[in-house]
Amino acid sequence: MALIATATTLSTITQPAQGATADCTPANPPPRVLAVHADDVTLLPSSGGFTHQPVHVTMQNTCAGTTGYLLLQFRRSGQVGEKARACADRTSSDYIGSDAGPNATDQPDVYDYPLSKPWSFEANDDYDTPATTSACAGPWDIVATPYNTYKVGDTSTTTKGAPFTAKAVFSLFRGSRLTTNASPEPVRRGATVTVKGRLTRQAMAPNRLSTGAHIDKYVAFAGEPVVLQRRTLSGTYNNIRTVRSNRDGYLTTKLKALPEDRCYRFVYRGSDTTLRVIAAGDCVHVVRR
Repeated sequence: MALIATATTLSTITQPAQGATADCTPANPPPRVLAVHADDVTLLPSSGGFTHQPVHVTMQNTCAGTTGYLLLQFRRSGQVGEKARACADRTSSDYIGSDAGPNATDQPDVYDYPLSKPWSFEANDDYDTPATTSACAGPWDIVATPYNTYKVGDTSTTTKGAPFTAKAVFSLFRGSRLTTNASPEPVRRGATVTVKGRLTRQAMAPNRLSTGAHIDKYVAFAGEPVVLQRRTLSGTYNNIRTVRSNRDGYLTTKLKALPEDRCYRFVYRGSDTTLRVIAAGDCVHVVRR
């Protein structure tokens, strides 16, 4: 997948918006970005490593009906040097809703531009798109720079608005998986129940030149706090204790079997780089002998 602070033209805005000034010239105020919003991104195997991320730019523009465009830069928050260069996006995204144009708001000359940012996970030599590395997971900034273009006679003129930076406006998450297995089955009342599981997360490319990020491969997630929960067969899960995953992602804990049947499951709360996940429960029948 491509991910660095590389300028990407996301839209060419040509559709007139209701209320826009009819005759715009370079003398009109330059467009001004007021806000940028974007959905979080998770690249799961079920998506084939490819997804479209909704991005909304709110902009004040007295010339919304002219031809213009937004230049968006996506960059991993707080990364510099090689780690920043490993997170670059060179994939352009088309403007959504060209038939309807930008959406007018209840404020004069303020419009919402719904865009779509395509993400792909693996390197693509044809498009010089580097693979996503683990440094790319986490919060991202978007820098939006608006432009209006005009034609005065035979000359095209462009007016540039000030860049607007939305810091940590979305996160790129690695997928996660979690299992639970409680034993023995059945268990004698008062005996020991052993609950085991494993926490793994989506593998990412070892370096930006990797030809495949192995989106369907999951690797051990070590040292993470995972909550063990327990419930009756028809009740609600309650937190029992926290267990940390070992170097291979495995979880093990022991507790005394209660007088009646119980169900157990592990829950991982997630992090700024990895998705929250809840394992399927495993119920144990308790016998009195």
